[in-house]
Amino acid sequence: MLADLNRSQVKELNAFGQTVVNWFREIVNSFEIVKTEYVVDKKNGKARRKDHRLTSSMIENRNKLVKQIKNNANGYTNWKRFRNRVLYVLNRPAFRLEPFEKEDKGT
Repeated sequence: MLADLNRSQVKELNAFGQTVVNWFREIVNSFEIVKTEYVVDKKNGKARRKDHRLTSSMIENRNKLVKQIKNNANGYTNWKRFRNRVLYVLNRPAFRLEPFEKEDKGT
């Protein structure tokens, strides 16, 4: 199949075939299930299987956030300020509408 793509007279199919050959291992690994868990649906109470695959989505999202910070600021001239801003945005705590309740340690 890949050999047919590379022998094709269509330039785009040749490029696609070369891309598949270059990234074959990563493409196959994207279909591998790395974790399986069973979750109960809150609406009907039925259990269903949830498969997790290994992806780079979290890293891609973080890269996108860093680029947005840089673009929104129209460039940074101070490296420490840029670094601190990125660390703040990527590590800030989740927003809460209600205050934390104090734990009762007992008497």
